[in-house]
Amino acid sequence: MPKDGRYHVVIKDKIVYSTKVLKLAQLKFTALLKEMGYLPKKIEEKPTTDDVKDTLNKQRLDQLSRAYDAFWDNSYKFRKGGRLNKR
Repeated sequence: MPKDGRYHVVIKDKIVYSTKVLKLAQLKFTALLKEMGYLPKKIEEKPTTDDVKDTLNKQRLDQLSRAYDAFWDNSYKFRKGGRLNKR
């Protein structure tokens, strides 16, 4: 785009409209979108807070379960053998 201090509305690499006022360029842009029948893609709904909390709780429980298993899987390495001398 030319650096001439103007706002340009471009369609298919061609300048369709040019002005020094941003608001006019925005209005022309929205008018051209309506003329062309442009419809933006639908955005998926965001999950509710309950869904997010449930997911986080499940992830946390899985993490704790893996940590518990890893701890007890390696615990035999730290046991001392032999008799207890002072009882």
